[in-house]
Amino acid sequence: MTRVKFRRAVLAATAVAMSVAVGGVSPASAGPKDAAGPTSEAVSIAKGPEVVSPQLVPSGKLPQVQGPTYGFTEGASSSGSMGTLGVSLPFNYWFEVSYGLESRRFNTTTNKACTWLKVYVQSGTPHVDTLGVKLYRVQSGTDPVMGDAVNWPTDNRTYQYCWTGLSNSYEYYFWFGYGSAGNFAYARGDGSAVGNI
Repeated sequence: MTRVKFRRAVLAATAVAMSVAVGGVSPASAGPKDAAGPTSEAVSIAKGPEVVSPQLVPSGKLPQVQGPTYGFTEGASSSGSMGTLGVSLPFNYWFEVSYGLESRRFNTTTNKACTWLKVYVQSGTPHVDTLGVKLYRVQSGTDPVMGDAVNWPTDNRTYQYCWTGLSNSYEYYFWFGYGSAGNFAYARGDGSAVGNI
């Protein structure tokens, strides 16, 4: 046996032994189930909590959407006709928030809800440098949050994010705020809600 063949044999035996020791599967013994990779449950356990961030929109790329504009402020009635029924996408919005507030209810026809949003700190100093943005589904009882909360930068630049896998049969709304990390600071946001980006 040549030195190269011997080295390859030792490396192969070591790889198989290590795979068995950690409960893995060697490529030679991998069946169809093993080849598919770990289950989604195993992946979510391995990943742990994930920080979700929006994608920065290049300067000058923010489209203007045709639709009504709604304003949302804490402790005050919002501008525009809020009503109890959801509006169709798209629409434009602005808000001023410290602790948290909800947007206008809306419907989607694309199984998605997307937003372009620019946020900056208007006054005060919050304990965090991002604003929380969540999407909720309207239902009787407690409204469930859809997907992950998004940590939105407050650097006065425009970012975008989409929530997917939604049902077209429900109404939804955004929630914006710092929660208790606001420290009486106020943030201003200007954005658009759309069905697709």
